[in-house]
Formats: sequence, C-alpha cells, structure tokens
Amino acid sequence: MITAKCPCGAKLKAPEHSFGKHGKCPRCGTSFPVAPWLFCPECRADVSVDADGRATCNCQMRRFRRGSFVGPAGSTWTNRTQRVRYQLCARFHEDCGPCFRASSHIGAWWGIPVVLGCNCTQHAIRPGETSLPFTDVDAELAKTTPEQRDLIFGRNNRLVLDAGLVSWTDLIGRSVVDFDNVVYKKRLSLESILAAGVREEEARSSWERVSLRRPQR
Repeated sequence: MITAKCPCGAKLKAPEHSFGKHGKCPRCGTSFPVAPWLFCPECRADVSVDADGRATCNCQMRRFRRGSFVGPAGSTWTNRTQRVRYQLCARFHEDCGPCFRASSHIGAWWGIPVVLGCNCTQHAIRPGETSLPFTDVDAELAKTTPEQRDLIFGRNNRLVLDAGLVSWTDLIGRSVVDFDNVVYKKRLSLESILAAGVREEEARSSWERVSLRRPQR
C-alpha cells in the first residue's frame, strides 16, 4: 500500500498497482492522479521526485539535505527513477542527533560515518525496488532509555525534552542544538530548567549566558 494525498489535504491508502491512475477522494469527491505522498524533511512541504531521483522543494535547507525526502510512517516508496537511491538506516540505540533526525530519509549516497563511531548504514533502492518502511521517529524515541537519549541529544537537552518543555525537533538542526541556544530560542525560564532536573550550577551558568544575549529593555 502507498499513502496518497488528495489536493484537499486528505491522506488516503491506495494499492501499489494504482500508481499513476486516477483515484476519487471519499472526502471531497475530487479525482486526482495517485502518487506516493512524499515531503521535505525540513519544511514538510509536499515534494515530487524527478527521473534522476531528486526531490524538488523551495526550502533553503535543501542544499544541506541533498534533495532527500521522506514519507508517512509505515509507508514505502518504489523507485521509478533511473538512478539508485539510498535510504539512511539509523541505529536508534546510540545515534548522534543528525542521524536520528534523518532516519529512513531517501536521497543520494549518505556520507557514512557521519561522525566518529557512527553505526548507521544505508539501504540501496535500485530502479524498480521498494524502500524499507519509513520510520515512526516518535515511536522509536519512546522506546529509548534516558541513557540512550543522552547520547542522541545531550543530557541537559534530554532533561528539558523529557519534561515536555521542548520537542525533539527543537533539539536537532544540522547538528544537535547547543543547550544555551535551546534555552534562548524556546525562552525557557531558570525555574523551568531547574525543575526539569538540570544541575543548578549548569542551569544558572546557561541562564546567565542567555540573559546577556537578550535585548535589554
């Protein structure tokens, strides 16, 4: 099965053999060509894949992600392009943050190891072959232990994540976001990060550095 998206926004399941044919949306009644719903990992905008296997998106981050794309958790993508594409297979038990964020994304050759000690692999999807199912990152994150999340995000980031002050997407960009930047961007109070379990000395030091960056009124 593939996940298709109607122009009205409805997300529908369709059999693989329906690709390229027209389907009718049960919600709005619109007839539309069935194609896998794929989107940009950065801005979440819908993307299409050309004959060379490149995803098209106006997102400014595309240069970094090399035209990678992803689909809904549990769905797959069949390679109907002329080139081999590669799917990043992250190791959730001991990943660095960027690998975690890019888990199951499809693109050109991934430069593995991403960092020293990287245990990720990549799955070749040749023309006509089907990808591995796209990962439900939230579900995988829920299976990890605090120690594993420390390896992914860093201890202080993990503490504010577990406390519900931030989401995991706030903690990873091109690399794992520095804790000071998390405090600054999310406007976390000293009281909240102390309550999350950050050591008092570290919390106060971070808060003082962040306070110097904020405009004075």
